[in-house]
Amino acid sequence: MKRHNGLAGVITWLACMALSPTAQPAVMSTVSLGSLRAELTDLDLADGRAPSLSFSSRGLEDNLIYAEAIGARSAYSDHFGSSLFEPAARSAVVGGVSAAAILRGSGAFEGSFMQAGGAALSPGSFYAGVLAPRAGDRSNFTLSPNTRLVVSGLSNAALQTTVGGSEWADLYVRLWLGGPCADGGPGFQGSTDEVHLLVGLDAAGQYSATGQAHSMSDRLFSVSFVNRTALPMDGNLEMFIAANGATAVLPAIPEPGTVWLLAAGLGVLAALRRRQSKPICPAARCGHRK
Repeated sequence: MKRHNGLAGVITWLACMALSPTAQPAVMSTVSLGSLRAELTDLDLADGRAPSLSFSSRGLEDNLIYAEAIGARSAYSDHFGSSLFEPAARSAVVGGVSAAAILRGSGAFEGSFMQAGGAALSPGSFYAGVLAPRAGDRSNFTLSPNTRLVVSGLSNAALQTTVGGSEWADLYVRLWLGGPCADGGPGFQGSTDEVHLLVGLDAAGQYSATGQAHSMSDRLFSVSFVNRTALPMDGNLEMFIAANGATAVLPAIPEPGTVWLLAAGLGVLAALRRRQSKPICPAARCGHRK
């Protein structure tokens, strides 16, 4: 009996090993936007005016930097800048869930660097984002007469899920310029360049059965704005990046090899129990043969 109980213990241990997960659920997402440039082109060389671009602050909530982590508890941190491109950083951590957002630079457009990211190494979700500058309903730049403006930047990003199921991660990059019609007449001009990357969910919102990964390297974002009038023109610039994701504890799906191992072990255990349940000859109990 002791030998049989010991073998049953080993089989039980093998069964537990077969059913244990081979990877921990985890998601991550990170995105950045930098190498920002503003290129000006003179559309009327004969007017004797040099192209120029100037930014103006509303003095309140010019930028938004936000980080949020949700697990067994939740935490968030936000910053509303009081000047355009004001450097700041925010982070939030709850257990194995973290998020961070940062805007670096000297407070000027060129030279600024934006980054947002997060990870969930335990059940929970995260969100991190940078919006700088916030366009809102007020213009934040002035462009000289007869000038074309091109704003550009480079973005790098990576995101992944690990085991599939109820895991997902996504990120977003958006560059936008807008304002009055180029010739000063009625209407509006706008230029947008944006990318949305998503892993873990398909177009129908169904979860992937396995882990997934995606990345973006030095992707050029570029938008334009034109002033063809003889007067300075006000417009709006908005740059936005965001990263978020979520994961949950999932039932482990054994690998095929471990399933066969488990089945074989349970078969042996069943055979042992069948043998134990068979009637034993009285003579055998006494050590005699029939």
